Amino acid sequence: MPPAFRYNVEKTAQAVGFLLRQPGRDHCAYMKVLKLLYVAERESFLETGAPITGDTLVSMDKGPVLSATYNLMQSPSNHAFWARCFRPRGDHELAIASDPGTDLLCPYEIDKLSQVAVRFADKDRWDASRDTHNLPEWEDPQGSSKIILLKTILETKNKGGRTGRILREERARQAFLDAVRG
Repeated sequence: MPPAFRYNVEKTAQAVGFLLRQPGRDHCAYMKVLKLLYVAERESFLETGAPITGDTLVSMDKGPVLSATYNLMQSPSNHAFWARCFRPRGDHELAIASDPGTDLLCPYEIDKLSQVAVRFADKDRWDASRDTHNLPEWEDPQGSSKIILLKTILETKNKGGRTGRILREERARQAFLDAVRG
């Protein structure tokens, strides 16, 4: 069965760019960006039944992250748009090279990213990592990675009964978009 949600690199770049443009910030540790995105993605699922980025969620040793976004940070040249927007800075930090904009982000997503950024403003990457280790869906992958199912996140908030409906609706939406695009 295909994934219910599609990863959108450009939208993810816009979310990362938004986080990097928060007051008092012009760069951020990769790990902290990944934790902020994970928390925003998780909360979006719980509140709306839909993701912000559509990325695959995985447990890793330092906590849960968005898989494809993690890979882009490790190898930014794998996607031209991402590589144009961001550049490494210092030790495992990311800075904006070219503003990716925000036109793919809806007002809810911008608000959610802003809320998460404010909540984690005084935390460093290690604090953010420790915080995400406390999320009930995180499992120690023993040096590897382990996929976190949407169902697992929804069940942590007793919303597991919504899983089937959410996935069916997203698959129907994707089928419609595929048919329209032709």
